[in-house]
Amino acid sequence: MSTVARRNPLASAGDLANRAAAALRGLSSWLQVTVLYVGARLLSACIFMAAALHQGPNPWFPPKPDYWNFINIWDARWYGRVIANGYPAILPTDTAGNVQENTWAFYPLFPALAGGLSRLTGLSPAASLTLIAMLAGWGAALAVYALFRQKASHGPAMWGVAFFSVFPVSAVLQVPYAEPLSLLLLAWALLLVIRRQYLLAMPVVVLLCLSRPVGVPFAAMVGLLLVGHAITFFRNGRQPGRDGEAHSTRDLASLAGLTAVAGVSALAWPAAAWAATGDPQAYTKTETVWRGQDLVPFKPWFDAGVELLGPVPGVIAPVVFVALFAAMLFLPPVVRLGAELRLWCACYMGYLLAFLHPQTSTFRMLLPLFPLALGAAFLSRSRAYRGTVVVMFLLLQIVWIVWLWAWAPLPGGGDYPP
Repeated sequence: MSTVARRNPLASAGDLANRAAAALRGLSSWLQVTVLYVGARLLSACIFMAAALHQGPNPWFPPKPDYWNFINIWDARWYGRVIANGYPAILPTDTAGNVQENTWAFYPLFPALAGGLSRLTGLSPAASLTLIAMLAGWGAALAVYALFRQKASHGPAMWGVAFFSVFPVSAVLQVPYAEPLSLLLLAWALLLVIRRQYLLAMPVVVLLCLSRPVGVPFAAMVGLLLVGHAITFFRNGRQPGRDGEAHSTRDLASLAGLTAVAGVSALAWPAAAWAATGDPQAYTKTETVWRGQDLVPFKPWFDAGVELLGPVPGVIAPVVFVALFAAMLFLPPVVRLGAELRLWCACYMGYLLAFLHPQTSTFRMLLPLFPLALGAAFLSRSRAYRGTVVVMFLLLQIVWIVWLWAWAPLPGGGDYPP
């Protein structure tokens, strides 16, 4: 009498995973990144669709919407308004003269591309916004891989892309938001800076500054790089520095030009709002509508700390956070990222601390810190560690979509924005 051995389900799953990994390794690098990224987006789509089944009454559509309606909410509706109506020449105000929410808060590159695609193809604005966002997200993954390969071999770079692709707020890379396009341009610009292709970086930086408000920290980063390389150049008598890679006078001139372009481009959108409305504070007034108070650098973080933790711990908490973040930048796995990527992370976090009003949207604002994903991959070569990070990120992605993307009315009205 013959018996059939029962197979261990976990062993079978492990065998399947090993075969899938072996097949993936046989592909070219860009195909590996594509398969990884598409797989991550399909998982996010499944989470979106599951959350949509539980979506109740909301401001946009009937309960239990389909996937495409569910992802076209929140800021996606504002970008649709830009395509349909452009930007107001007169800032809308209430009876007391206070500026109201309007489209000047939304940078023009993403809706301009989607509007052009809509006119050329006949697609609806929502479909054009979604298509561009999805393609830009894929391009961002490829650009992030190319950037990470400047600092790591293929394996760690792929793990860095994996962390980037499943980060808790990475689901925003497939919805009609400007983040995918901005991250594509940011990764591309950082790649060109690391390669010292400063002249080629100029048009990319101009587009970057028209996609999302990241021009100020980028200008600060390249400006500090210029100062550091100039000091090294003159201190060492035009000889190579510690890293053996001296900047020539041509490099320094090109980097100075990039710094100037970044600085001017960072101010281009606020200047456009001023020119169109006649109000020099048009952009700032519009941005502060959502926070409900005037812009005072750094103060909102202390206010939020006091509200959450109390008077003394709340004042101390932001200082401790800054100290911990600064210390993290000097950890060996992060030091391996190189001066440019570490300086970008420092400048961007400094920008958030100075100008951001901490709220639920803050989680989404952390995406430009994606170079730290490679630092996380450097932290350990253990597959168990890296797999655990991926699983943890996916679980937190469920939390982000269900808690913040899905709309549920608060007691006082409205809902927390994603």
